[in-house]
Amino acid sequence: MQKRLACAQALHDPARIVDGNREKVKTRLRSLRASALEDMDASLQCLKSVCENQDSRDFIYAGSAIDATHIIGSICGETRKVAINKSAVVSGELAPILAAAGFQVLTPYYDDLSDIEVRFAEGWQLPEIPFAMRYHAFEREDDILAKRQINIHEKGARDLVAVIGVNAVSAADGGAVLLQHRQNIGQMFMECREIILVAGIDKVLSTMDDAVFQTKLMAWFGTDSLALGLGRKSAPHVGLESYPFTIPPDRLSSKFTLILLDNGRRKMMERDSRELLLCIGCRACIKTCPGSRFFDEETLISPRELLFLSLLNIDRPLDRCLQCKNCRAACPVDIDLPGMILNLRLSRNKQLLPAPSDWMLANAEEVERMGSLFAPIANVLLKNRLIKQLSQLACGIDSRRALPSFATKTFERIYRESQSGSGQ
Repeated sequence: MQKRLACAQALHDPARIVDGNREKVKTRLRSLRASALEDMDASLQCLKSVCENQDSRDFIYAGSAIDATHIIGSICGETRKVAINKSAVVSGELAPILAAAGFQVLTPYYDDLSDIEVRFAEGWQLPEIPFAMRYHAFEREDDILAKRQINIHEKGARDLVAVIGVNAVSAADGGAVLLQHRQNIGQMFMECREIILVAGIDKVLSTMDDAVFQTKLMAWFGTDSLALGLGRKSAPHVGLESYPFTIPPDRLSSKFTLILLDNGRRKMMERDSRELLLCIGCRACIKTCPGSRFFDEETLISPRELLFLSLLNIDRPLDRCLQCKNCRAACPVDIDLPGMILNLRLSRNKQLLPAPSDWMLANAEEVERMGSLFAPIANVLLKNRLIKQLSQLACGIDSRRALPSFATKTFERIYRESQSGSGQ
């Protein structure tokens, strides 16, 4: 009802609800994120003290993704099957390590998307939704723990462990805030035998009000990017429905585990990449990024995720960033993603020999001059199938590409000859 009222009000009197609040919200958000990083150690200590006095949760600090995987393994026991959400901290940082450790990783987010019609492939195709109309669109609150208790009492649980990345954590009371796009998070909470929550240490905020505010802004600024990810379903997988309710209620614990993950974040705090930790994970940068669909073969990752995973030495194609700076313009906290991506590329290129394709692009005039000198031979070789395949392997030039022929005379030489011939 609130959504309908907000929409009707905006349509009836657009001047009354304007996007003027957008800058105020951004200002508050930037201040909130800066304080979260500045007070990180104090917030973590406060959270640890709070959790130690609660019986409903275990608080564990993990220095790396490998440490977090060991913790998850100890909780899972013989069950080597985990269900995860699409949170970047879980899907990007933990899922590859879990899979390498022999876990079967399920992503229920995609369970009902097999027959969906993908209407939007590019950001420019998305309809414009005024910021004011989003303001009351994410007000719903659920007592999901109470629902879990009811469901467990009636059905028991599936023999799966839920590993869920949370969007923000309150240091004041240990509460976790999640933004759910579909029904996958609620289903995992209610049906999996163990619940493990994971948050980056940069996502711990002082109060629950701050945590809720930051999470709402993820929705407000990230609404546009949701539709772009629907068509990027991962490889065929087994869904939750394949696992029956085999764990009886008397074998289930009401406790859940909260893992606070460092995984390189403290090192980023001490370097030029500190600004990256201001990110709230809204993925607004995807909408205007022309290269994001080429950053990963299976899933749609944002420029922020491209950079973050690269800083963790997880191989990602940084050269596919076009340096258009659209992501910075879209970012609600004005993170200079293009600048940091460029600096990382430059620092790594200094340590390595340039790729043949990079050398050719940087020395295009020399390549053209050499091609003109040997034009008859070069043109024959460029059409040879074997040479094309070798060029694809060495320089990244697709073998199907019909390359232009070299002229025996350069444009400069033709121009000079024409000038001399005219007597000038």
